[in-house]
Amino acid sequence: NSLLNNKKLHTFLKEQNIKVYLALHHSLKTNSKINLDINIEGIEIVDTKYISKYIRKSSLLLTDLSSVAFDFMFQDKPVILYGLDRKDKLLDRNLNVYFVSKGDKNYNIETESIVPANPCCNCYSVAKAFTVTALGILFDRGLITPDSLLTDILSKYIPDDIDPLWYKVTIHDLLKHKVGFGCGMLDIDAEDASLYPSTDYLRLVLNTKLTHLPGTKYQYTDAAYYLLSRIIYEVSKTELSDLLRPVLMETMKFKEFAWSTCPKGFSMGATGLYIRTEDMVKHGILYLNKGMWKNTRIISEDWVDIVLSNQYEFSSLGDGWYGKGGMRGQMLMFNINTGKAIAYHSFEDGISYKLFIEK
Repeated sequence: NSLLNNKKLHTFLKEQNIKVYLALHHSLKTNSKINLDINIEGIEIVDTKYISKYIRKSSLLLTDLSSVAFDFMFQDKPVILYGLDRKDKLLDRNLNVYFVSKGDKNYNIETESIVPANPCCNCYSVAKAFTVTALGILFDRGLITPDSLLTDILSKYIPDDIDPLWYKVTIHDLLKHKVGFGCGMLDIDAEDASLYPSTDYLRLVLNTKLTHLPGTKYQYTDAAYYLLSRIIYEVSKTELSDLLRPVLMETMKFKEFAWSTCPKGFSMGATGLYIRTEDMVKHGILYLNKGMWKNTRIISEDWVDIVLSNQYEFSSLGDGWYGKGGMRGQMLMFNINTGKAIAYHSFEDGISYKLFIEK
């Protein structure tokens, strides 16, 4: 609408006796922010069904990367290719994206506000990637390995009548969501946690009968990462958020950092991490630099290799990209080939990360 109602454009068209035929992509026709009922001298919105007619009538084409450009050039007529910037693209699609941050392995970071929102946002399941990093700190201290058994670490919490399959569960199984659950548990973002039968989440989980042999069946569940949070405390005697706080706030200079806890005061591990987008992208930059943040090593190169080779939360997206997404359209991703990292917060289910990758 800002273009269609631009007074300078109206004056220019009138002075130069120029007629503009505006053919909108079908996805924009449903955009409630665009007024199709206009009556402006020199501008006519046309039906794309008759686009060939208007190609013949026009002497110049201004477009994005549309196939219409090839039809126009075939007639030996000039074409101006104009691409919308990222903010315009997102707004044109009515996508409720709050902030987008881009960074690189040289620690350069740029952040753009798309739709106004509070700057500190819930990362939802992107939080799991931070739990993975916390485990890396303990791995580097020699306190755990991916093969460490859950029941060895949490031995004092094991119920007498625990399902024997629990004795086979490793940290690797937890990281890969292959504990043996038959369904999800502790999804506090989708469930009413006040209705849980107990405020002791650890007991709730460990009293669950496993449906499958650990390590064999994928079942995505927040319960796995809550167990990792409790493992982190048990081996380090430091709560997950307290373990990461000096790293994130002091070394990596996060502006804000908070983590939702269970009723017993332990970070959920799977969700509920509140940070800014420009800080979330730093986590990707950390992995681009093989665990280094400027002159300080946060996690070992060995742990970074273990994480990427096993795809612990950071899944391979192709073409060198690794990423971790979260509910409502959160994303952190980085490219090991180009040295680029991207993060965004939104409230938009089903949004494609490909919209944010610049070709």
